[in-house]
Amino acid sequence: MLTALSIQKLVPREKEYTVSDGGGLYLRVKPNGLKIWVVKVTVSTGKRLTKTIGNYPQLSVAAARNILNKIVEANTKDADHPDTFEAIYNDWFAFKKSQIKETRHLESAFKRVFLPKFGPLPFEMVTAPMVIEVLKDYCKKSKLETVKKYAGWIKQLEIYAVNYGYIVIPKLQGINKVFPSPKAINRPSIPPEELPAFFAKVKVEAATSPLMLDALLIGFYTLLRPGEYCRLRWDWIKDDVIYIPAEVMKMKRPHRVPITPQLQAVLDRRLKISDYVLFSPRVINKPIKTDAVEKFLREHGFRDILVPHGIRAIGRTWMSENKVPFATAELCLAHSVGSATVQAYDRADMLDERKEVMAKWCAYVESCL
Repeated sequence: MLTALSIQKLVPREKEYTVSDGGGLYLRVKPNGLKIWVVKVTVSTGKRLTKTIGNYPQLSVAAARNILNKIVEANTKDADHPDTFEAIYNDWFAFKKSQIKETRHLESAFKRVFLPKFGPLPFEMVTAPMVIEVLKDYCKKSKLETVKKYAGWIKQLEIYAVNYGYIVIPKLQGINKVFPSPKAINRPSIPPEELPAFFAKVKVEAATSPLMLDALLIGFYTLLRPGEYCRLRWDWIKDDVIYIPAEVMKMKRPHRVPITPQLQAVLDRRLKISDYVLFSPRVINKPIKTDAVEKFLREHGFRDILVPHGIRAIGRTWMSENKVPFATAELCLAHSVGSATVQAYDRADMLDERKEVMAKWCAYVESCL
């Protein structure tokens, strides 16, 4: 077994080498003198697990042995309820899927960034410095706002682990504090007066892609978010109103959209061969992907000029310029207005007022076509 004295005598060689401490714990000595603790054990599933757990002397011999014991213990418990990072993540992810509609980016983040590093480790052995180091490495490849989002997700995972008794003391709740707050970047958009030039070009580019033009126009005529209007269903339409359920809306509140003559004209030319107004050309019983319109704009000369979400900014700017009352304008964009207390008591969505505003806005958009 290794001791502080025996480790001190381990000198670097031309090639790295490994010394065993017994029981599956090893110390790897690099040519530059760095000493790294490595665990190599066979877990209950029969899989051979190899994991670096830290550097010596930052991680002492006793601490390294403790982590080894925790890894072995976590991976030999009842297979249905192990306390590894990956097992707790799987439980939490199943819970998140029942709460939110879109989990693709969350799942991808953990599979690419966190699970390769922490998956088989006992959750309680994952420390803030370990997570911060991983996030700092990822920060070199991605935007700061993405890193902050990932930090938020792993904090949610830890709270879940605390609430369900997997761990007792949370240790990761301050990890986002070591990263500077990202500067607010407005999504690319254009002022309302530039819409005629925009539509003149986009109609040419969309000549062979009528689906994309219809999607754009529905975005303009509803001022919904792309993730909301891309999933628009025929059974949400009743007379001259679209009733969108709460689970589809970002704010998790049901929303009504008045159908103007301009929007009705687009709906009338859509084929009713699917449950979705904007159905995928490849799989008719599915909606188009949320990023399909953004990809179209990006690939047809509108990169850094306009993104689908920027359509909402155009509409909101037009409303400000045309003296639309603040609350009415905000509700046209399905924004929450007032404090939580106000929202709890005031359930009115001002549909009649919004019908009048949206009629004028859609008429303006039509005049730009």
